Amino acid sequence: MKNAESQKITAFDGLRGLGACAIAFFRHYDHFEPEVSPLKKVFPVAYTNGWLAVEMFFMLSGFVMMLGWHDRIREDETTFSGYLGKRLYRIYPLHLFSLILVVILESWYVRFVGIPFVYLEHNLYRFWLNVFCIQTGIIDNEFSCNGPAWFISVIMLMYVIFYLVVKNTKSENRLYFWMTILAFYGVRLVVAAPGGPLLCKEVGRGLSCFFIGALLAVGYKKKFFERMRFLVWGSALIALISYIVIRVGQGERLGNVHLLVILCISPAVILAAVYLAPVRFVLNLKPFLLLGKISTGIYLMHFPVQCLWEVINQGCGLKIDYSAIWIWALYAVSVILVAVGSTVFTKWAADRVIENYKKETKTV
Repeated sequence: MKNAESQKITAFDGLRGLGACAIAFFRHYDHFEPEVSPLKKVFPVAYTNGWLAVEMFFMLSGFVMMLGWHDRIREDETTFSGYLGKRLYRIYPLHLFSLILVVILESWYVRFVGIPFVYLEHNLYRFWLNVFCIQTGIIDNEFSCNGPAWFISVIMLMYVIFYLVVKNTKSENRLYFWMTILAFYGVRLVVAAPGGPLLCKEVGRGLSCFFIGALLAVGYKKKFFERMRFLVWGSALIALISYIVIRVGQGERLGNVHLLVILCISPAVILAAVYLAPVRFVLNLKPFLLLGKISTGIYLMHFPVQCLWEVINQGCGLKIDYSAIWIWALYAVSVILVAVGSTVFTKWAADRVIENYKKETKTV
């Protein structure tokens, strides 16, 4: 891969890293104590709208899957089990590890306080739903156990739908048609979900963003945006203006900010990361790339770290002042360290399990 092309893709790591930080260090910092976040006046958008970074995760996944797996699926270079196995290999070990930690830590927290920390749906039934990645949107709509891991259940559903659509659609134009239908059906669920499994807002967020990301990848492959560069600059300008309006506290003037993020801001940011050299340069700075490499760890492990903080706080009667900037900094550092350690450990453990399985298979 040419260096310029490589930088376009690695810029996505920078986006993932920033998105994970927006959720873990800002939006969900209110898990400790609402309205005590020490940097709320400095980064108000991250605190109020940081949860929308998940839309970026879905969209980046759709973009990358379209680039990396579309041809392999259509040309029968992979089986469904092989395809899904590789998807699980990337995220499931860390998901399972974070789930086990939350179960242990929540059991201690309940001993001190009487109820679970933040996510009250914490029982054996919810645990098994989480184990099988069907906890939110598939069988149930509640956030449970490691709440942020709801993303895992929906993204796995998106992977399955993507494979089935690509595999069973004969012509490319028909494929693009169905991806468009899925994207806008997702938008419909976001706006007015009827409720119930598979018909909830969370699945709508996944459908709309994942398949918009896939369609952006089609435009990238066909060099559509290179010929229509004004669309890239125009959408980037709209995204910047929208951010400024939200930043100054006038977000209500934009109407439905959630839809704006799905249909304009997230696509604009992705296109800017691919086509605008200044944006790509910033996202390829080493700190952002390093955060991107552990972004899944930051996203999945920040809640277990919060549980640990509160177990220590409640168990030792410390009365931690979460409004102190040094406490926030210490929390952020602890999440990063745990994310690095857990990412390395779970990859090592998964590799050992696979190696042992292959050895046993050969022996048999």
